[in-house]
Amino acid sequence: MSVSVDGGISFTTTAINPAQVSSGKITLAGMSAGAITIKFHATGYLDATVNQVVIGPTAEVRVKTTNSKVVEVEEARALVFVNKDAKVSDILLSLISYNSTTQTYKIVYSDGDDMMEYAPGSVINPNLSVALHVKSQDSSTIGYYTILINQ
Repeated sequence: MSVSVDGGISFTTTAINPAQVSSGKITLAGMSAGAITIKFHATGYLDATVNQVVIGPTAEVRVKTTNSKVVEVEEARALVFVNKDAKVSDILLSLISYNSTTQTYKIVYSDGDDMMEYAPGSVINPNLSVALHVKSQDSSTIGYYTILINQ
């Protein structure tokens, strides 16, 4: 199999580090931000072309935890599990960006048609719909995680 990016950069399976390939996923590092076209060619099969937007590192909004006793993050489903007694301030202090950029976080809940932000000293009400909003360092991207309470 070979992979080409924008008709220029070309990789063959022997040139791709096996650590970068997992089932259904190839990670190409060092890509510039912007729109690219990736073409996959495997002998005996139709070529597959994928148009993809590569975001710069300051536009990323993935999070991870520094304290799994307070917060657990399930990135694949955009879920954040929090300890039922954790204060909002403790939750926010337990979150960091996945790639060491500076992100801003706020925890919000629905109050009818309005979105309200939790105060830092609050404990999350398990009977409300609660979300974590993550704003990227360059403010170009906002990510959303559903917050669930560990009872």
